[in-house]
Amino acid sequence: MPTPVFESDCVVVSYEPEIQTIHYSWKRFAKGAEFKEALEQGLEGAQKFKATGWIGDVQQLGVVDEADTQWVNTDWFPRLLSGSSISFMAVIVGPRAITKMSVGAIMSKVAGKLTNKYLGTVEEAREWIAAEQRMKKSA
Repeated sequence: MPTPVFESDCVVVSYEPEIQTIHYSWKRFAKGAEFKEALEQGLEGAQKFKATGWIGDVQQLGVVDEADTQWVNTDWFPRLLSGSSISFMAVIVGPRAITKMSVGAIMSKVAGKLTNKYLGTVEEAREWIAAEQRMKKSA
């Protein structure tokens, strides 16, 4: 059963204890303060619960603003990588090419620093993260 972490009119953030994962489900476009607040809340949740996985369902988020992209890459991601246990990030972008390009620009900055994958559904993301966690434990 997911544990609520944060909710606003643009996003629902929860923790899924069975797969030790923070789960974002964006409801609409967000930028600036509301975008940053949502990501900060998720980071706090990841630290609090010692999450190792992250699911970002960004299908409804749309294109990430250039200033927000820069903030994610230079401020937020470094803090996520150094201050949490997140090792696996699954992203659900949906069919919109512009969303894939926008999120791809962000994710390219963390290549090699965490294991990430683009998937089509939240269920596929859950299965992938669980499999990655099992492989890491058996290594």
